[in-house]
This record gives sequence, C-alpha cells and structure tokens, in this order.
Amino acid sequence: MRIWRCNVREIVEDLADEALQRKAWVGEGSAALVPGELFNRFFDDTGFERFLEDPENGLDADQRAAARKLLVAMRVASDRTPKFVEPHDLIGQEFWSDCVNSAGELVRLRPPA
Repeated sequence: MRIWRCNVREIVEDLADEALQRKAWVGEGSAALVPGELFNRFFDDTGFERFLEDPENGLDADQRAAARKLLVAMRVASDRTPKFVEPHDLIGQEFWSDCVNSAGELVRLRPPA
C-alpha cells in the first residue's frame, strides 16, 4: 500500500504543477511530459479510482472528498481531450484548470506518502 500511496501522490503532484506542465507543453523548458502520459499514469498506472475505493488507502474524509473531486475533473478532461491533443492547446482549457486546481487542493491536504 505504501508504494501505491507514493505513486498516487506523485501523479497528483504532477497534475497540480502547472509550471512543470508549461515547461513541458509550451516550450518554456525541457521537461519531458505529455498530456497523454498524465492521463495514463492517473487512470491506468496508479489505478486512482481503485486506490480511492480501497479502505486501507489512509485518506481521511477531507482527502477522500478532494480525491473524488479530482477524479471527476480528470474524467471530464479525459472526455473533452482529443486523443492526439496539442499540449499547448490543453493547458489553457477551463476543464484542465479544474484538474490542476483539484490536484492542488489534494496536495495541500497532504495525502499520505
């Protein structure tokens, strides 16, 4: 469970880090990160939804609520994002900002690592 929590925390931190995304997606740096990778890590690699449902995940009620909000925001973003999106086209979208803000809220609540 500890490794799973660490993996979830890492993807949530990356989702909350708009500066990192801008470096990678808008050419303001050399970070190697693409939108599809974030979606894959969130939904597939970490199994975020399964993690959220696991009673041993270590989240308190506030963290669980924030995690559910992030899950909903990521589903909306996934539904609205074309399979082959230009990264710079995604970062300014309101639905993506919802993901960044929801992830930031969960990071501020400090889910267990």
